[in-house]
Amino acid sequence: MTKDIRLPARRGTGASGMALTRIEGMDEIVVDAPQPATLFMRKLDSDQAAIQNLLCRRRYSIRFRIGETNVHVAIRRSQAASSAYGWIEAELSGHPFRFGLPWTAARRITGVAAEAATPEDAALLLEDGLTTVLDELERQSGHTITFRRLLPMREPKPDNHIDIWFGIEYSNRAEKASQRTQIPVELPPDAAKTLAEILGQWQRPRQDDGGLSLRAGIEMGATPLTLAELASLNPGDAVIIDAADSAARIVVENQLFAAVTPSGGPDQWKMTSAFQSLPPARSLPSARQETEKTMSDQDTPEDNARTAQADDRSSISALDDLEVSMSVRFGETVVTLQDLRNAGAGSIFTLDRPDGTLVELVVNGKVIGTGDLISVAGQRAVEIRSLFRESGS
Repeated sequence: MTKDIRLPARRGTGASGMALTRIEGMDEIVVDAPQPATLFMRKLDSDQAAIQNLLCRRRYSIRFRIGETNVHVAIRRSQAASSAYGWIEAELSGHPFRFGLPWTAARRITGVAAEAATPEDAALLLEDGLTTVLDELERQSGHTITFRRLLPMREPKPDNHIDIWFGIEYSNRAEKASQRTQIPVELPPDAAKTLAEILGQWQRPRQDDGGLSLRAGIEMGATPLTLAELASLNPGDAVIIDAADSAARIVVENQLFAAVTPSGGPDQWKMTSAFQSLPPARSLPSARQETEKTMSDQDTPEDNARTAQADDRSSISALDDLEVSMSVRFGETVVTLQDLRNAGAGSIFTLDRPDGTLVELVVNGKVIGTGDLISVAGQRAVEIRSLFRESGS
């Protein structure tokens, strides 16, 4: 005997929007407990690497409001989705993609056991339950979102698709505690590029009552690496970060910094010194640059050619042994220029971005890539997700 489920009209064809309280009142969704990190290499072709870099550049968190609900979204580390997730086949402005949703969330959104309906009907019920949310997302992004099917399990992923996870935190004004969930998303190239464009819309500098606002983040952990070791790093590699002996600092627009210490919650940091100017970022020397410099400073008569070549090789070898420090920069907040002028020892900054989002890898004052903070044999480490290499380096 099948259950009679009354289906709503397709969104955009006269269907009435459902109250957002169904979303706002959603209980916290419990996902699988985190397991010790397992390192693995991600093998990507050139197109996938370019798309992943494009998405990873959109690493800053996004805040927006839907009705009375504040929503906070950030890209988080990839992990295996459990069987407690259903998978929705959807379209983003005509580009197909898939994402996972916990069955408990699907039941609360639809008000029925969505898995009892056909895949097409279940998707329609889910889309209707999220009408207010989807309509507002479409209004703010300028792109359409349509659900096609809700499948009980994940189908095999095509080789050219990219996996990312969204950490979503939402809260209603009337509620003190916020709710969190994690959503896995599988994107083909066209959908990934469209998503990157959408995420970029929320990264424009925000204004506060007409005043200038600047970005600030926390930087800590200084790991010495030789230039040869740095050049050998690839996405999927892990680097141990010893943060115990290195002081944390807040960095503003890569131009100002001040020493900070944790204060209260995990996202709060207290200044312990005044702001100082940050030394300008310097390009890392390359073997080609060193060779040109050595050759230009030397005469090259034929009888000294072999000696000059040997000196060149020695210079390049010595260059590879030079040490630089790699640190991680995480969290983000937007601070007005007036607040920066008034800041000093004792000032507290609260980061906007939640734990688990991608961190920036910083060498010589320059952001060279992104990664995930993980634990390896009880030590803090960063697993590289993407690298922004300079041409010719």
